[in-house]
Amino acid sequence: MSNTSDRAFVLRLLQVLAPRVSTTSEAVKAAAPFVSGVDWSAAAVQSSRASVWQEDTSALVTGFIELVGGSGSGGGGSDQISESEATKLVADAVAASGLATKSLSKLYGPVRLALSGAAVGVPVTELLVVLGRRVSIERLKRAVAVAAAAAPTNY
Repeated sequence: MSNTSDRAFVLRLLQVLAPRVSTTSEAVKAAAPFVSGVDWSAAAVQSSRASVWQEDTSALVTGFIELVGGSGSGGGGSDQISESEATKLVADAVAASGLATKSLSKLYGPVRLALSGAAVGVPVTELLVVLGRRVSIERLKRAVAVAAAAAPTNY
C-alpha cells in the first residue's frame, strides 16, 4: 500500500477488529464487508426484511443518510468521520427518529445491516469511522434503493 489513505483505512479497520478476533482467518472473514462491500441483492433484502427492515425503516435510514451527508449537525466536508462525530451523528439520528430507547434496534439494525451486511456486530459508530462518509452514504443509499425495489406493495 502506497497511499496514505489506504494505510489510515487499514489502521482504523485493525483498531475495530482487534477486540473481536483472535486468529488471522477470523480477521480476514471479519474484514470482508469493509473491503469488498455488502451483498445488497433483492434476495439479501428479502431474507432480512422480516427481522430488520420494516415498513418505516427506509425513512429512518434516509434521515440518517442526510445527517451523515452533512445536512444535519455533522461535518459533511471531509470523507473521514471521527469517533466523536460518529457518536454525535448516531445521537442526532436517535433524537430525530423519535424512537423510544427500547425501539432503537429499528434504527441500529438496519443501518448496521446496510453498512456491514450484518444486523448485529460492530457498533454503528465504529463502522462510520472505518468506512468514512462517502462509502457509508453509498451503502446506505444502496440499501434503501434495493429495499424499495424489493418491497411488497402491501407491506
